[in-house]
Amino acid sequence: MRLSSSPSLPEVAALLSNCGLPSEDIEPGLLSNFVAAKEGAALIGVAGLELKGTTALVRSIGVASSHRHRGLGANLLAAVEARAKELGVKEVFLLTNDA
Repeated sequence: MRLSSSPSLPEVAALLSNCGLPSEDIEPGLLSNFVAAKEGAALIGVAGLELKGTTALVRSIGVASSHRHRGLGANLLAAVEARAKELGVKEVFLLTNDA
C-alpha cells in the first residue's frame, strides 16, 4: 500500500459511491488536497481537505470494504492533517453522521 496525492475524480467518485458517501460536489480543483491510498493500481482509500482560508473541512474519508479495520482511515486522516498544517490551516473540522 502506498499513499499518493491528487487522485483522479472518477476513481474517487467510484470509491466514495461504494462506501455510501456523496461525491457529486467534489470538483477537480479540490483533488489537489486529497490523499489516496493505492494497492497496485487500485484505489483502496481516500481523504481530502476543502479549504476556506485558514479553516479546513475534512472531506470524504473512504476506505474500500476489503481494507477496513487495518488503520488505513487513521493514516489517511493523519496525512490530510499534515497537509493542513503545511498549508497554514488553523482549524480543521470533520462532519459525520455515524462516527
